[in-house]
Amino acid sequence: MFFLIARQARSNDAGTRRRAAEKLGAGGRSADGGGQMPRHVALLLDLVKDADGGVRTAAYDALGRVADARALGAMAAGLKDIDKLGEPAATGVRNAAARAFQALGTEATAALVDLAKDRNTRAREAAVAALGGIGGADAERALVAALQDGRSSVRQLAVQALAKSAAAGSIGSLSAALDHRDPATRRSAIDALADMKGADAGRALARLTRDGDRGVREAAVHGLARQGSAEAIDALRAVYGGQDRELRQLAATSLKDLRWEPATPEQRALRAILGGNYQAAAAEGEAAVQPLTVSLADRSPAVRRAVTEALGRTSHAAAVKPLLLSLQDNDPAVRQAAAEALVQIGAAATAPLACAVHEAVRAAAPDIVSRIGAPAASPLLDLLEQGESITNEGANLRRVADQQDAERAERAAHLLTRLLGQSARVLDPHALGRAARLRDVVRVREIMPASRRESVTTVVETVVDCKELRGRAAAELERRKA
Repeated sequence: MFFLIARQARSNDAGTRRRAAEKLGAGGRSADGGGQMPRHVALLLDLVKDADGGVRTAAYDALGRVADARALGAMAAGLKDIDKLGEPAATGVRNAAARAFQALGTEATAALVDLAKDRNTRAREAAVAALGGIGGADAERALVAALQDGRSSVRQLAVQALAKSAAAGSIGSLSAALDHRDPATRRSAIDALADMKGADAGRALARLTRDGDRGVREAAVHGLARQGSAEAIDALRAVYGGQDRELRQLAATSLKDLRWEPATPEQRALRAILGGNYQAAAAEGEAAVQPLTVSLADRSPAVRRAVTEALGRTSHAAAVKPLLLSLQDNDPAVRQAAAEALVQIGAAATAPLACAVHEAVRAAAPDIVSRIGAPAASPLLDLLEQGESITNEGANLRRVADQQDAERAERAAHLLTRLLGQSARVLDPHALGRAARLRDVVRVREIMPASRRESVTTVVETVVDCKELRGRAAAELERRKA
């Protein structure tokens, strides 16, 4: 029978030679021991140098079934020229050789460690792939060293091999690939981490969403979606709340696709937002403000308007800051929705409106404050009562520290004057009493003398003359007494 198979192995027909290789491996493992190479193994070693890639692949697969350690050197030699086979034949042969080496187990480790340093790229690739399947400390050290290989293909196989050898729940030596200088190697590490379900993998992927390379960051987001751990969901939520618009969109898509049950108000709000249900998100109150704020950057004016309306429905002071941004939107419908939302929030919106510096917000503030009505009085009075109480020439005054405070007091006085003119009848007596006792707001400056003989000149400048405010408030109080 052997002689018939040997004749077939020397046939001019590649299919016949391939079938001969398969038959030669059918007998299974060789007997242990040294001595002369068994003739069927020797014949298979001839076939791993065949001109046909299919024959070589079959021969290596057969050698894997035979698993004779005496063939290691010749098996490695058969990889030296496989590039001349072209693709996909060369890769097929390499993979078959790796399987054959792996079948030898730890007996092959030392030889494979040496082969991983070979000048031939295909030989190094096969050795690295096999070491990943064999495992052990020596194999792991060789794989970590292979991360520094000059060929990207070897590095990527080393990453995949290290992922195989990592203990459950741990990324092990794969961590060495996460900070590799080559972005392609880091992306390979991401691909491996995405298939690992432990918390360590989720945290490592989360870190790579902040990588300096955009391709790595995007790959990390996709990897988090595949990995799906609790750490991955938290990381995707963090990306969604970040500044990168495209990454936010990737994170949003990933979170939509993941099957996760929100456990907190923040998560419920985010889940609702991702589903386009902004009103359901608003029902979560303060917890919805941050994820809704992120959506204000959406390209669609309709989305920005819906998000703005939802921020108003949270009725929380934390929504005021993003709503002031919506007042600056280039779409009039969004600006109108922001004004309505600020009115809905009420008193908590008043001081931020008075303190705003953007022209669009300043222009909209008087109408919004007037619509808020009586609840706006107390925050405006608070602003006018800030500063140090001083007396100058018998007058009780309120001193502000700088130009910024002065401008803030001016705007608060303007808004309060308008409010008293329109809503004095609905203000409560306490607010009217405070307004009737308001002090003029001043700035105090010291002018240095031109010479030592002269003294420092103190100048008191009136910033806000509250006489009109005091008069209107006092008149309303008198009217109520009558």
